[in-house]
Amino acid sequence: MENDIKKGYSFLLFIILSLGVVAIPDLFKWNYWVKSLIKGTMLLLLPLALIFYNKEKMDFFKVKKQILIWIVVLALIIIVGIIGGYFLLRNVIDFSGITKELEKIGVSANNFIYVALYIAVINAFIEEFFFRGFIVKYLKQSFSVKTSVIISATLFALYHLLIVDGLASPLIIGAALVGLFIVGLGFNFLAEKFKTLFITYIPHMAANLAINFVALFILGIL
Repeated sequence: MENDIKKGYSFLLFIILSLGVVAIPDLFKWNYWVKSLIKGTMLLLLPLALIFYNKEKMDFFKVKKQILIWIVVLALIIIVGIIGGYFLLRNVIDFSGITKELEKIGVSANNFIYVALYIAVINAFIEEFFFRGFIVKYLKQSFSVKTSVIISATLFALYHLLIVDGLASPLIIGAALVGLFIVGLGFNFLAEKFKTLFITYIPHMAANLAINFVALFILGIL
């Protein structure tokens, strides 16, 4: 038991160091595609290497027909919530800082469509695999399911700290982090209940698509 706990803490340290490496491009505002390459390496390739090295099964994204209706409903709720929230708050919150931050990392109206597709499809996959698949899978070997999903949701929220930092007031950033933690817990609950990340990947993709749609207005493309 004691060895399992030590193994769990060692794994947690590995996760924190990996996220620290991924945070470097955000700290120094590196080019978006350089940032994405580092992120893909640390959050996808290294975990996959560990899984294959341990000769473990990777069946995170099993498709189950009985959950398709839940996926569609959840995705639609998320899309309506994000887009509707923007139009309700756009005259209350100043979103102009987002444009400046995107320009610093090389994202503009000229290449936005490529970035948007990457965020919606690939980025969502990487984050679901890493936070709700890989992390929870290994933490459960040392900790309870409850502890594992709480740690995962906390890391998921903190991971986005540098992304939202500088885009809004401290109050809004705090609210965003709380919201991300709650979303992380909810997604973890669904993944554990239905034993597949397919039920969280599609809604995550929908959320990113909705955010990208909002960004079209913020960047003045629409």
